[in-house]
Amino acid sequence: MLPNYDAKAVAQILGLVGDDFDGADAAAPSPAFIEKAVENGLPRQALRHVVELLAGGDKAKVSALERGVVPKTTLERRERKLSPHESERTERIARLFVHAPRPRRGG
Repeated sequence: MLPNYDAKAVAQILGLVGDDFDGADAAAPSPAFIEKAVENGLPRQALRHVVELLAGGDKAKVSALERGVVPKTTLERRERKLSPHESERTERIARLFVHAPRPRRGG
């Protein structure tokens, strides 16, 4: 893992913790938590959560982004979990989303 890896933010992007997660009731997600989740296969919904954040409300973009990670027919067969390879790709997208610079709004 990267030295500046923000496991809490990545877990939120993947939908593994709620947006209101503050670590008070449970330990904050660690890089090891994310790594184990990827090895075991992320929930199928994690991919949808990531691509919806990237695509906003555009359903065509959501579908295209999902197909970029997992082929359509394969994704249709996935009932609960992604494969470790698909999970790794999904985590990588979430990590890039967290660490990518964003343009500042306003002034």
